[in-house]
This record gives sequence, structure tokens and C-alpha cells, in this order.
Amino acid sequence: MVLYSIIDIADVLYDNNYSEKTNVRKVDGGFVELQGSIAASGKEKVRRLYSTNPALYLDKRYYPY
Repeated sequence: MVLYSIIDIADVLYDNNYSEKTNVRKVDGGFVELQGSIAASGKEKVRRLYSTNPALYLDKRYYPY
């Protein structure tokens, strides 16, 4: 069986119980997963980006810092 997905294979096949809560928000062209804690800058930290649009991965708004 072949699984075609933009989701990480570990998230699909394994039960990953994160100790920290995450927040998923819809953005134009995909989804952004944010960490539960707020960074020192006062903004939520990006944990992961789910998108089939390669340009979103180059957008500085979705960098993980």
C-alpha cells in the first residue's frame, strides 16, 4: 500500500501524545500548527506547516522562530 499525504508518516501511523497543546489554524493555501506556549516576542511559535504550495514554505511568516 502506498500512502500519498502531506502529513508526516509518524503522525499518521503512530499515536503521538504531545505534552504541549497545539493550535491549528487555516491559512490561504494550507494549515499552520502553532505551539501552545507563546514565544518571547509575544507571538505564537510555528511548529509545522501543512501545504501543497511550495511558495508558503519560503514565506517568513511561517518560519519556526
